[in-house]
Amino acid sequence: MYVIVVAVRSDERKQLLKNLHDNWLPAGGFLVALSICRSHGQILERLGTPMYLWEYAEADSLFLEAGFTKRHVYEIQYTRDFTNPDELFLRFYNYDYVGKPVTLDDVPEAAKELYPDGKARPTDILAVFHTAF
Repeated sequence: MYVIVVAVRSDERKQLLKNLHDNWLPAGGFLVALSICRSHGQILERLGTPMYLWEYAEADSLFLEAGFTKRHVYEIQYTRDFTNPDELFLRFYNYDYVGKPVTLDDVPEAAKELYPDGKARPTDILAVFHTAF
C-alpha cells in the first residue's frame, strides 16, 4: 500500500499518523517518511504559498506517539543550484506547487533573495518506521 501525504496541517498530523498505524497499515507494515528540506519551502513561501513543513524532531516524536518503531534514518545532503534554472525547473514551481500564477522570473528572484550565491545546501531526512507484528 502506498500513501502519499503532502502539506498536512499540524493539527491533522497526529490523527493521520494514528490512523495510518491503527487502520491502514497491516501488522508488520513499514512506513517511509521524507522530511523535506527548508530550502524548497522557503522559495515557495516567498512566492506566497504557505508550506506545512515540519522539523524532523517533531516528526519523529509524532510517529513514536502513534505507535511506530523507528528502524532506520538516513540523512541526504546535497547542493541545490539555483544560479541558472531552466524553464522546466521554473515551471515545476509554477504549476505543481504555487497556487497562484507566477512569472518565470519570480522563482529565480526568490531564490536569489534567499541564497545570494545561488546555492542551497539542504539536508533531507528519510526515515523508516515499522508497526508491530
